[in-house]
Amino acid sequence: TTEIYPLSLHDALPIYYGGGQFTVIGLHDVLDRIHRSDCHEMLDAFGRFVLRSAPPDAALDSTLVSPVIAEPLAPDEPVLKVDAALPRFFPDDQAASEGVRSLASALSLDLPSFDLALQAVSGDGPLTESRSLLQYCSIDFVSANVQRIALYVRPVGVETPHLSARVTPGSKPALLCSIDQTIRSAIAFLEGQRVDGYAEATHRMTFPHWAGFGGDTERHEGRVFHLALVGNALFEAASAGFQIDWRGLESDVDTIVELRCRDTPGGWRYFPTLPDLPPDVDDLAEVYRLLCRVRPNQARALCGEGIGLVLNHASASDGSFESWIVDRDRPSETTRRLEEGIARFWGSGPDDEVIANFLDALGAEDRTSEFTEAIQRGTQYIVSRQNREGSWPATWYWGDYYGTFASTRLIARAWAGHPALGRVARFLADTVNADEGWGDPESTPIDTALALLAATSLRSSLAFDRGLLRRGTCWLLANQATNGSWQATPFIRMDTNRVLTQAGRAAPTFASHGSRSLGTAFGLRALCATRTVLDDRDS
Repeated sequence: TTEIYPLSLHDALPIYYGGGQFTVIGLHDVLDRIHRSDCHEMLDAFGRFVLRSAPPDAALDSTLVSPVIAEPLAPDEPVLKVDAALPRFFPDDQAASEGVRSLASALSLDLPSFDLALQAVSGDGPLTESRSLLQYCSIDFVSANVQRIALYVRPVGVETPHLSARVTPGSKPALLCSIDQTIRSAIAFLEGQRVDGYAEATHRMTFPHWAGFGGDTERHEGRVFHLALVGNALFEAASAGFQIDWRGLESDVDTIVELRCRDTPGGWRYFPTLPDLPPDVDDLAEVYRLLCRVRPNQARALCGEGIGLVLNHASASDGSFESWIVDRDRPSETTRRLEEGIARFWGSGPDDEVIANFLDALGAEDRTSEFTEAIQRGTQYIVSRQNREGSWPATWYWGDYYGTFASTRLIARAWAGHPALGRVARFLADTVNADEGWGDPESTPIDTALALLAATSLRSSLAFDRGLLRRGTCWLLANQATNGSWQATPFIRMDTNRVLTQAGRAAPTFASHGSRSLGTAFGLRALCATRTVLDDRDS
């Protein structure tokens, strides 16, 4: 045991409770009840760096919660102690040690004996290839001025009566070692792009004044959707136990908030400086998902009005809704301009992949069942739109895999076991290429990542094919570049003739965008999802 800032408690009596009875919100309430209100920031740090961003109202499985009653303490002011089983929160001992170091740094604690403890238990092998050497990390909530964490470690071959063989120190399988190294390289690449503002990911287009577009400039940059996609990928990596730059992610969220529309309600435009373009549901969905994860206290304040406009003003009786967000109840010059832009440039009607993404974002973060009815009706609509082959096409994205991923994720969350999921499994099996990747005519990183994300959503389905998932994962591993990225391939597509196309007066003319950052964000998300399925401890 390595103890940091020891506290002498004579004749201490700890009372242990399973953490599944508690949530982070509940622990904050406990701190108030035992007069430890100055410890809330400590609990938030423990949640972020050790509990890996568990939702504040989710049960704290794999933890123990202990009020410690001791002689120097008043009976109604015990020390609250929380123990987290590190092997259940981290992919390996390297990630666990990074989490402990980050927690200690956040609490301004030194780690004088930590390296010695790691050296004593790890031997010659790298920590990235072992797990369960680091067993428990506990934190004692005494006061903001008296901070104490303890780390419990166990060398290979040493048994203790209170730990099962499931958490016996051992080596990671070779496949998981490869996945985890690939994940770490992808994180490093994405965070490296932050230095120049994700310039490589930014979508740049010209909208000429002579064609009727407004704005101070003809050149516009789309960043919001890409920042939110990358942010969600990094958050999912952190939730899987990997180290990320939290300050950098917070900075990205600051940028997203600054780009929110000021001239009209609804949220975010894809091109923030193009006044003819309305806010859209897809940007709102991706931003709302990220805010619920990183800044849950701000999510509804920033997104609630847009969500209300979508569900209360843009929805149809079949559960679908428009992709553009316009407040038609408050006519103004801005509203008129947005309506004219839809009629002249952007086209109208529901877009399946946008609906699926939005409803999944609402469902994933809906703790009060507020959106249940809208999600159920919308899911029924999405099911009705599935192709005979088992896929969903997309309006704004190339290929069948993004629409299929977004729709499968929604259906699996809302209606687990629905027959539509079996059709997805057949589609994925029928379209995998000879090299075990996905894409048409040849495998691409982004299509393969999207297919794998759809496949992981099928885990509860009888049609789930673990072998297919494993082989597709190996394709992603083999095709990562040395800098941690995956090759850029076309992803976003915009029909610049959409109004005429919808009227049957012209053929589509597509403008495309793709980037290494987008491909890497989806590759990272896919590997974080597949490693959970492929981890032998959880199979």
